[in-house]
Amino acid sequence: MPSATVPNLAGRATVGAAPPAPTTLPRRPERWTPATSVGTRPGRPIPEVATRRALPTDRRRSGRPDLVLLLAAVAIAGAGSFAWRAIADPWVRLVITDTSDRLDPVLVGEITLRARAAVLGTIGQGLSAALVVFGLLWLLYGFDRGSTMPWFTNPVAAIGVGLAGLLATVVSAVVWFVWEDAAVARSRALRMGAEELREILDRQPAPLVEIHRLSGQMRFGGLMILALLAASAAWWAYRKRA
Repeated sequence: MPSATVPNLAGRATVGAAPPAPTTLPRRPERWTPATSVGTRPGRPIPEVATRRALPTDRRRSGRPDLVLLLAAVAIAGAGSFAWRAIADPWVRLVITDTSDRLDPVLVGEITLRARAAVLGTIGQGLSAALVVFGLLWLLYGFDRGSTMPWFTNPVAAIGVGLAGLLATVVSAVVWFVWEDAAVARSRALRMGAEELREILDRQPAPLVEIHRLSGQMRFGGLMILALLAASAAWWAYRKRA
């Protein structure tokens, strides 16, 4: 009896079925590297944001005038110019009384003096010229707000000039000794010689000398106050540039 053959079902299944898909392991994601700009090395680490220096938000504007500095320049230059003219005006009127005999004081006379006749006049002219120079320098730098002002234009020096002018005004109104040489030079106004008036002023006890303030002195003092205000405004504008 012939033996029955068993069909090779496994072989059919193997021949007819699709080949199994190849199994691949998952790839590890590569590390992301940012795009580098031209001229930098690839793979160079980017610095942390916290280590970067932020750009200033307030940028200095150039090409625009500084109105505060310009106004201060005009004011202080005008104050210096008028203060120079005030030197030639009458400053004080001295009333001299001889008190060598206290029981019978003798009025020597009155004399009007201008500042240019004394050392104070020379000092006042120097201070006035300095104020005009400061005004011209500030006017030059005031048309460009972004320009840097050099050290010799510092308004602190102008404030010192104004204070010196006020001090000179106060001294001329209180201390009569600063007018002694000017009074001796104009001794003819008292109808006496220079040596005679010098002897009276140097006599002990000292003579009584009353000082009456006149227009030139008051005008000069007011202009020094104006110069101080202008210099203070210029200092405020100068600090904003720094």
